[in-house]
Amino acid sequence: MHSEGLLRALDVSENRLKELVGPLSPEVEQAQIEKLVERFSLICLSTLVEPGDRVAKELVAIVGASQLLTALAKAASTNEGLAIEVVEAQTDTSRRELGLAFDRWLPRFKIKNFRQSLEVLERLECVAVTEGDLSWPKRLFDLGVHAPLLLYTFRKGAHRLGRTDKSVAVVGSRAISPYGRWVTKEFCEHLVRHDIVVVSGGAFGVDAAAHQSTLSVGGETLAIMAGGLDQLYPRGNLSLLHEIRNRGALISEVPPGFAPTKWRFLQRNRLIAAISKATVVVEAGFRSGSINTANHANQLGREVGAVPGPISSVSSSGCHKLIREGKAQLVSSSEELLSLVAGKENFEDSFVRIPDEQLRVFDALGLRGQTEESISVRSGMSLIQCQMALSILELEGLAERKNQKWFRSGRNL
Repeated sequence: MHSEGLLRALDVSENRLKELVGPLSPEVEQAQIEKLVERFSLICLSTLVEPGDRVAKELVAIVGASQLLTALAKAASTNEGLAIEVVEAQTDTSRRELGLAFDRWLPRFKIKNFRQSLEVLERLECVAVTEGDLSWPKRLFDLGVHAPLLLYTFRKGAHRLGRTDKSVAVVGSRAISPYGRWVTKEFCEHLVRHDIVVVSGGAFGVDAAAHQSTLSVGGETLAIMAGGLDQLYPRGNLSLLHEIRNRGALISEVPPGFAPTKWRFLQRNRLIAAISKATVVVEAGFRSGSINTANHANQLGREVGAVPGPISSVSSSGCHKLIREGKAQLVSSSEELLSLVAGKENFEDSFVRIPDEQLRVFDALGLRGQTEESISVRSGMSLIQCQMALSILELEGLAERKNQKWFRSGRNL
């Protein structure tokens, strides 16, 4: 059996697998060895790859996590050429691209690190949530090949991941002004009154204010971390993060032992944007993580709102830029924020009006112009299928072409 060979290669017995992975598998019976092996393999792979690794995600989708890990185990035993051939034979990924990916991952391949990660996760009372679990946030599928391999969260808040179908990301500057704090408080309390989950990144400033305001009125909030759940950051927000752990949920795609880095913060922002129905930026400078989050939301076709501030405020310059460039709707009240969210709900209620192929292409258009090649990649459809769907959308007045790029026409479905 394939799984038995992998367990032998990693020197892990079935009983030990049940002991280590069973507690991390809230929706898998311990007797289901194949599923435990696959979850174990995903956990191991998450220690080898960086967030958003396209090749890793593609290979897992095609050959499975356990088979990819088996190939890596063989490569680690110096039989690298054969290992790449085994994977290459089943995928469209080129040998060069596979070779580069193996070169990225193999330096981290340490069997003892796999075991240590499992032991730390068990000690922290964490679970590993995968795409097949009921609690997996469905909106993350929109990330396609850049979706996370899995998510880590504390067992106590794992059930809350399934609540993100009705959530809004509230993000902004770390240097929050009194005005920004007031707006954040008003918005979050209003969202809680409408049973909407507040998502943010746990940072200083607007993020912390969003979490605090939500918790203060008994609402649910999720904080997405850029590092492992054993390295919560920033340290100055530890008491808040522990409160979120107890009353909401802390989430990370990065395993224990991995520190937050600039790259991981940027990748974390894509999760904040993807997991939420809409994103609102309260305060942000021209260059900030919040603008990065808004850009991810735009690329995913999510609704984006930005709060205007005084024209002299550097903290609001990024919000003004988003509004000026048409990348965000101006949001100046709690009612307008709810309207932003309701607009997305109404949009989703109308999905049945056009065939699936046209809907997927319409979704891929986002709010900014896209080339046909880009639309093909984002929609997961062939170029010919996209061109046919675009022609129909154009006839229906739902899409228009300008300067070799396609745009939404502005008309609702």
